[in-house]
Amino acid sequence: MMLFFTVLIAALALYCYNPWLLYFQNDDFIHIPLSAQGTIFQHNSFRPLCDLSIMLDFKLFGTNAAGYHCTNLLLHIACSVLVYFLMQAVTIIYFNREQWFYAYLSAVLFFVYAMHSEPVFWILGRSAMLGTLFALLFLLYFLKRQKSNKHLALATIFLCMGLLSYESCWVLPLLAFIIVLADINTGKTTKASGIKNLILVWMVFIIYLLLRYAVIHEIAGNYEAALLYKADVFALCKNYILLITRSFITPFDQYPILPIACIVCGAILAIVYIGLIATQRKKINLLLLCFLICLLPYCSLGIDTHGTEGERFLYLPIVIICITAGILFTISTIKIGYKMTGIGLLLVVHLIALLCITPNYRFAGAINKQLVRALNETGNKTHTIIAAGVPQAQYGALILREGLPEMIHWLCNDKGSDTVIICSQRNETLPLRFPYSIHKTGQMSWPCSNAPIIDATTILLNFTDTALLISH
Repeated sequence: MMLFFTVLIAALALYCYNPWLLYFQNDDFIHIPLSAQGTIFQHNSFRPLCDLSIMLDFKLFGTNAAGYHCTNLLLHIACSVLVYFLMQAVTIIYFNREQWFYAYLSAVLFFVYAMHSEPVFWILGRSAMLGTLFALLFLLYFLKRQKSNKHLALATIFLCMGLLSYESCWVLPLLAFIIVLADINTGKTTKASGIKNLILVWMVFIIYLLLRYAVIHEIAGNYEAALLYKADVFALCKNYILLITRSFITPFDQYPILPIACIVCGAILAIVYIGLIATQRKKINLLLLCFLICLLPYCSLGIDTHGTEGERFLYLPIVIICITAGILFTISTIKIGYKMTGIGLLLVVHLIALLCITPNYRFAGAINKQLVRALNETGNKTHTIIAAGVPQAQYGALILREGLPEMIHWLCNDKGSDTVIICSQRNETLPLRFPYSIHKTGQMSWPCSNAPIIDATTILLNFTDTALLISH
């Protein structure tokens, strides 16, 4: 019965992730054309494997957004499968149990988990999934490194690939340190062997940092580390607390009842944790420490509490949460009926939250798709496009905070548009209303204070609450 229930939950989540109901968003319009041109290390970033994956998608799918989203979905499925194998490995090695069913439940929970939706729904968010994919492979083989040198070699290769995918993998040397420390304390490895393994991991990381500096001339830019450079301890601590909170609780604005349901789920896990014996709690505490470490790279960036923007930062940390939840239920002495009820509630709450979040990304993509279609239907030779009230995000699902000029130059038939003027942007905390329509109007008032000469080659775009008004 539980098996059928989880399959149903996963199927409904798959409906939410439907690639054919999503589109390009925000700086997809900036980075995908750059990848199409063969540009690596875009905008001073150092994620060559992500750039290469987008480049390959462009070769396969061109301007068909569904293809890119299919790749994102496959990456998410692959990460969910690896959560199953990592949960199995951790349970066998450190808890002396083999329990496939709870590992399967951990994988399903990760698949439907609502607080890491952004990298699945947003094409450019895939860097978080690529980094997590290689991080999971690194952890799997590093845990088994005592079996043969081949496992250690594979762990090293996957570490390199993770570092070249996303900055979330910067925490892997610290996680390796915790693993080695645990292995030494439990007699699974010698101190000398553990130190050798750690030296290898840290050498790879240092070489990566040197290579990164040689290519982009910085270790961490102002975008990633502004608060660190300012030494703003208060803001860093605040962001860290918000990252922890948002790992368990949905945004507060759109559906206030959902955060309450998430708190109830957290209380269930806390009750299961309290019921463990002291030695088991110590092992769980190490897993929770790994979770806290995984959040460290994003203290300077923070996360949105009004919407889902920034949830890509939680993708790797939530792996630890789902594995910890699975292990809690595995080793708990609570009656099986209570366990299944608790797990069922966890899955249902996250599925409902995912169903509530999904329309925001579909709607954000639909706005962009409608705009491209409308501009392609104008039929006149355009040299100037002027936009007012450009929508930034729909409850965190990015629309056009960036990328409007690049969208027009990439996807619109009229390549003659050489000037795009953005007069104003809509406050992203004011969502557009559904359904959203497009109307072509007569002459419209100039939306900027200093009005240039408007002629037949100029188009005015005015985004309102419920409709885009186009005048040309």
